[in-house]
Amino acid sequence: MAQRVVHFLLHVPKCAGTTVEAHFRAVLGPRFLLAPRWRNPLRNVIGNRYSMAADDPRLPRVRVVTGHSLGVSLKRRFPGAEIRESVLLRDPVSYHLSLYNYRLQRHHAGTGPEPPGFARWYLAQRRTPISRFLLNHYFEQGVPALYRISSRDRLAFLEERLRDFWFVGSYRRADKMIAGISRELDVPARAAPRNAGTVR
Repeated sequence: MAQRVVHFLLHVPKCAGTTVEAHFRAVLGPRFLLAPRWRNPLRNVIGNRYSMAADDPRLPRVRVVTGHSLGVSLKRRFPGAEIRESVLLRDPVSYHLSLYNYRLQRHHAGTGPEPPGFARWYLAQRRTPISRFLLNHYFEQGVPALYRISSRDRLAFLEERLRDFWFVGSYRRADKMIAGISRELDVPARAAPRNAGTVR
């Protein structure tokens, strides 16, 4: 009997994760799982904690897991399965432009404050937000631990871990990643783009 495969699709903000998430939610139905968020202020300190039990009736059918709150500890909920991890990444310049445009969109929609001018806003941003997100959210490195890790060691840690991923690529290759996983799961492969923000 073939080993069960479960795809972990890391949803890094502003890296086409909304498109990926919407596609697999639509084509998989109950075989899709959005990783639950532990709403506790300690989350960023000690990592996410998953309230679902090991015998949760949803888990045996799940083939794709994604979401901002996906972390490596969720692998324990899939004993015996082969976990194939994938992530889409983005260059820092377009990442910050996209994030700024998202903030502007929220302001114009009345759901967020008006951000300052881009230059001032940019100076207040972290220089490596994507690597920090991966370390803190997926690899569950608490904030205190992150401050003890040098930039060089952070990069080395990520390079070593990402080497074993099933797919690592630019957010512009989202269609390729979606198509490959969809073929394996025998579901439709074409995904409609779902931008979370509008470029102005």
